[in-house]
Amino acid sequence: MPKAILFLVAFTLQIALSVPLTPIAMAEEPGPATRGLTAQQQYQKGRESYLYLTPMSLLSAIGHYHKAIEADKNFVPAYAGLSEAYSYLGYLLMNEKEDYEILFTSAYENILIALKLDGSSLETQRALALVYLFLNRKNDTRMAAIRALNIDPNDAESMCLLWEASGAKPDDPLIHKAIKINKKLVFAHLRLGRAYYYKQDRYSKSAEHIRKALEISPQMDYAHAFLGKVFRSQGYMSKAVASYLKAIDLNPTYSSAYMDLGITFFYMGKMEECIHYQQKAISLNSRFPDTYYYLARAQEKTNQDLKAKRNFKKFLDLSAHRDRYASHVARAKESLHRLNEGYANQ
Repeated sequence: MPKAILFLVAFTLQIALSVPLTPIAMAEEPGPATRGLTAQQQYQKGRESYLYLTPMSLLSAIGHYHKAIEADKNFVPAYAGLSEAYSYLGYLLMNEKEDYEILFTSAYENILIALKLDGSSLETQRALALVYLFLNRKNDTRMAAIRALNIDPNDAESMCLLWEASGAKPDDPLIHKAIKINKKLVFAHLRLGRAYYYKQDRYSKSAEHIRKALEISPQMDYAHAFLGKVFRSQGYMSKAVASYLKAIDLNPTYSSAYMDLGITFFYMGKMEECIHYQQKAISLNSRFPDTYYYLARAQEKTNQDLKAKRNFKKFLDLSAHRDRYASHVARAKESLHRLNEGYANQ
């Protein structure tokens, strides 16, 4: 997403200032082929863009949905579509520890309009399920997905959302049925790939589904980065590096991809490369504790003791009271003690 951050800045400013959202701000200027389309036609083009789930395709979808509403202010599917697109963009920013609240707020506002106009439509209930999913309201996700499936029992997206809300177990037949119905459903392959990785440590199956998602939508920077994580867990370090570099090529401001690339180099024993990429990650986003931890460890290994101490302390500040960092915290405290002792004995 080379230009996505610029678009998101424009989007955020427009929302904050209550300036009408225009297609030129949210996507490419519609060409002759899209001017004068009906609300249904604009919506369909938006759906086609949305399903690729890249930042730029989501922004393009938003542009088309707004054009649909311009054509018909009571066109329910467009409001539902806006809710989905804003939710997914907010989810992507949340994962990057960027400000995402305004996007979730926009999703909420649009789903309220859809519910008011026609709360019983498939599009509204499916969008409501997605909004609830990213708010971590699993029971509400489940109920909305069930209502959507009562309308259309073969809606693959709703099946996937119901599966997510029901535990996201990789062997659950529901997710495999969804993929059988729609083999090109990027969301299903992405989420199943994550489930294989996090729930069963089945890295080859995880990689299989992430690759399928990328075959359909090759511009997903975050999917390339996740594939890098899978490769690193398998010990395929060169492949991991290549995947992270692909993510960075697609998005030169992708801070966590730089961070993970640096971590990969750390485990390859390449400390200078680790230091370089962690410093780049911090220059883009200073909210990830991991960047300071691995930067400090690489500096410790290259005898940059003062810098290592400073970054271990920064890591401890950012990771305070977060259980997931318990082992790193213990290691950082041990290193700090040793470094402090070394200076005391000089």
